[in-house]
Amino acid sequence: MGGFIPDVVTYLSSLRACSKMGNLDEGQELHSEIAKDGYERDLFLGNALIDMYAKCTSFMLSRLVFRIYKVKMGYLCMCHSEV
Repeated sequence: MGGFIPDVVTYLSSLRACSKMGNLDEGQELHSEIAKDGYERDLFLGNALIDMYAKCTSFMLSRLVFRIYKVKMGYLCMCHSEV
């Protein structure tokens, strides 16, 4: 029995929790894991990362992630989450 392997839904839920708690450190850890697991091209995760960084008041990182996803994807669907 190995460890738990997170999927996109797990990451989305975890990023939302970090956003609500303002937990930037944990959010950055998740961002690293997302990249390591090969999910960095997922549009929903891209939006969740941008949202998390902005809600944790790391606007420079939020903008950086937006620019990276814009280049990788050619576009980005900005979805509004609950305030």
